[in-house]
Amino acid sequence: MKKIITLVSCLISFSCLFSRGWKGDDTIAFRDSLMRKVEHLPADTSRLSVLLDAAYLHQNPPYNVFFAKCLYEEARKQQNIYYENLGAYYLAVCYDKKHDLDSITLWVDELQELASKIGKYDYYLEQKAAISRVLASKKMNEKAAFVAKEVLKEAQERKSNNGIVAAYNSLGCTYAAFNRSDEALAALLKGYRACKKTTKLSLRIDILSRLSSRYADIVSGLPSKDPDRVKRDSVLFYLEKMEGLLKEVLSKEPKTVNNWRDVMVDCQTRYVRYYMHHKDYSKTAEFLEKAKNLLTPEVDSVYWLNIQLMELQYYARIQEYDKGIALIDQVAPFVERGHIDVFETLIFYKGTSIN
Repeated sequence: MKKIITLVSCLISFSCLFSRGWKGDDTIAFRDSLMRKVEHLPADTSRLSVLLDAAYLHQNPPYNVFFAKCLYEEARKQQNIYYENLGAYYLAVCYDKKHDLDSITLWVDELQELASKIGKYDYYLEQKAAISRVLASKKMNEKAAFVAKEVLKEAQERKSNNGIVAAYNSLGCTYAAFNRSDEALAALLKGYRACKKTTKLSLRIDILSRLSSRYADIVSGLPSKDPDRVKRDSVLFYLEKMEGLLKEVLSKEPKTVNNWRDVMVDCQTRYVRYYMHHKDYSKTAEFLEKAKNLLTPEVDSVYWLNIQLMELQYYARIQEYDKGIALIDQVAPFVERGHIDVFETLIFYKGTSIN
């Protein structure tokens, strides 16, 4: 059972284990249809603005790299540095999600050059901070911390609020990766306190997510019958703030919903973790259902798997072992194709359930 709990806690740090459930023909048809419309537009900002909308609205596979690259290349042809900077930014975002260190470094170098020309450094600093997280995911912890501190110093010099928040966010993530929990929490709190109403929403949401996770880790190490009330309440405080911002952004820009689905699922599974720890199983079931209702092909499969493993824990807690075994039989074929270590853990759990 401990192996399952550890796996669930760490699972979000994995890169995507499975391919997304896209229909190739539909994807190509949509992409080609939009590009035919673009080609009939004048080769000026009217064309660039349509490509920017496409890159902004489709920040997940299978469209994200394609539209970001089209935006960047068209901007280069038109020698429009403003849109070129945006294209480079969205390409960096694509490779950040893939944890592709070489590619994101290449695009951050491009963003740095563009920033020096246009005098705006937010996109460059945000994505340079992302390099720190990619380094941490590859266990290059000291280098990750160095990069985050470098971003923080530069952001402070440039008076870039988004850069400062991004730097603290990455520093907190990096410290957490090598078990410096107190420093991780301190960095994240500094980042949260640095947030303003003008701070980019995605940065505010991300730092709230990490804060709720940090406090959840602290609470999980306390006795469930008598946890520290301040720390317990902090989990819900930051989760509710996170959920509130998600509702705000979706009410303003409903067309961006697919860009936020991973984060929306992540938010609901954090509630699941909280209520399961406190043995409130009716609430656990409620938030599991909310998380499952958010699943679409746009959701990264690692979040899908996290829901399955949390549901597996839930069945074990309420002693519904038959349902747990049935769920393992459904999940195991997908896991076996994606990551054998996870598959072995599921088989181990199934064996202990039967016994």
